[in-house]
Amino acid sequence: SFWKIAFDAFLSAGVRNVVYLSSVGAFNPKIGFHYQNEQILKRKLSGVPSVSLVRPTGFFTNFYHNIGTIKKDNAVYFNVERETVESYVHPADIAQACADLILTPPTDEKFKMIYVESDHAKAADIEKMIHDALNIDVKWVTVSDEAALQGATSIGLPKENAELLTNLYSKVYQGEMLDDIKKHGSVIGTHKLADFFKTDFAAQFSK
Repeated sequence: SFWKIAFDAFLSAGVRNVVYLSSVGAFNPKIGFHYQNEQILKRKLSGVPSVSLVRPTGFFTNFYHNIGTIKKDNAVYFNVERETVESYVHPADIAQACADLILTPPTDEKFKMIYVESDHAKAADIEKMIHDALNIDVKWVTVSDEAALQGATSIGLPKENAELLTNLYSKVYQGEMLDDIKKHGSVIGTHKLADFFKTDFAAQFSK
């Protein structure tokens, strides 16, 4: 299997620093496969001096999945209540956090968990940022977890990925995830959602 090959390669090469890209929610086995992966890493790489578990929050690029519904009916659909402030992260900030850990391995904790965030926003903020970027009045529509899962799979996301995306925003797990981020702290990146919508998102929308 991939994992066996990877572990054998790490151990035979004498690797002393491993950075694993995990996900927010990996502390809870009900949220997705990253929980199991982190447990495997802890068992198999117990002899490696430094293993970092990087947990990014919601990707900025997840909003690309809403381009179709914006074009169709000027709406974005999420299983998130309007007043909930969500944490989002730009892929470049994740890459920077991983690079920093590779170059400077943490020494204060064996399996160090590092959350990565870039920006925070609630529904009204997202509506305004999309309007400013596209000059389109967009409405944030809150849907159930079941509807969000169905919508994600209907646009071609594999079921496992769709479940992870749905659970990432589900209010069932929101409190637990926020508490875990506060418990471990986070690295805050430099990218902002407003800039992302005006540049990357607008370019993708115009294709």
